[in-house]
Amino acid sequence: MNIQQMTQKPNRYYWVLAIVILIGLVVSAVFLSSSRGALHDDIAIRIAVSKTPLSAPVFIADEMGYFDAHCSNVELVEVVGGKRSFEMMASGKADFATSSDSVIVYNAFDRSDFVTLASFVQADNDVKFITREDSSLIQGGDFVNRKIAVYKNSASEYFLTTYLALEGVDIANVTLINATPDTMPQMLASGEVDAIVPWEPYGYKTVQLLDGSANVLPTKNLYSLSFNLIGNKKNMAAQPVKSACVLSALSDAIDYISSNPSQTQNVIGRRLSLESDFIFWMWPDYIFKLSLNKSLLMNLESQAQWVVQTGGTQKTEAPDFMKVLDPGPLAKIKPEAASLQGNLE
Repeated sequence: MNIQQMTQKPNRYYWVLAIVILIGLVVSAVFLSSSRGALHDDIAIRIAVSKTPLSAPVFIADEMGYFDAHCSNVELVEVVGGKRSFEMMASGKADFATSSDSVIVYNAFDRSDFVTLASFVQADNDVKFITREDSSLIQGGDFVNRKIAVYKNSASEYFLTTYLALEGVDIANVTLINATPDTMPQMLASGEVDAIVPWEPYGYKTVQLLDGSANVLPTKNLYSLSFNLIGNKKNMAAQPVKSACVLSALSDAIDYISSNPSQTQNVIGRRLSLESDFIFWMWPDYIFKLSLNKSLLMNLESQAQWVVQTGGTQKTEAPDFMKVLDPGPLAKIKPEAASLQGNLE
């Protein structure tokens, strides 16, 4: 073997090695891109989000760029109330909605074309029962034959039904006025109704509007609601990656909320045009946590039984909520949070 042959052999070896390494890098890049693309595909996602501090994880995910990191082309459609948010999702105008557990219950009696993907906050003092101090309405019996503004088929109506039942008053003996929470403060101030049942921030806005003449009844712990991410079942089947990327963004947002409460409160105050005093006042009532567990299932079943017993529906049996609960997407990104998996006995 001459010197030229000896030098050519190593050169060929290095060239082959270089090509193999290059191919490996390309294959790895394609693999990572495809696996990332499962959560970052260029798919337009619309989220109908209720304009309440309960939707804080969605607003933080948007503000801090977590949707950009996990999804792409995410649009928030801000509406008043989880009921309106649900309606947009159900009609196909949005892929996802943020809504309370009560909205899930009322809708599950008539449809199963949606899925609940996760709860992201719980609160035991968000819905308020408010009267005017000069009305002398202070306990259940006082509300017989009185006008009460509620947002029907929502947490507002369920809360009022529960309160009156505990006070021994049949809801049939009061006059319910259907109204959106943002209109309730003025309705109470003008005397159009005797009491209102809004959720925050409209409870706080009522107290402000009445300027010392509002009476907030003591109902903390009467009803612990959850706010949930709900998806359009048809859209989820067509683009299953949407659920995973949105849940990943919400998970990051909740971590941020836990580590940065002051910054979070500033963001929510600015996004919803809320005073810092209000944010500080209501924040301790909220527990932000991503989950889909048996506690939610039991809560939904309990509310549904209550709706049946009180005549809130013509149906005689509660829905099968497992048809509208889907722990699969959450289990993929946060297995310990999706404890609906497995035996439910």
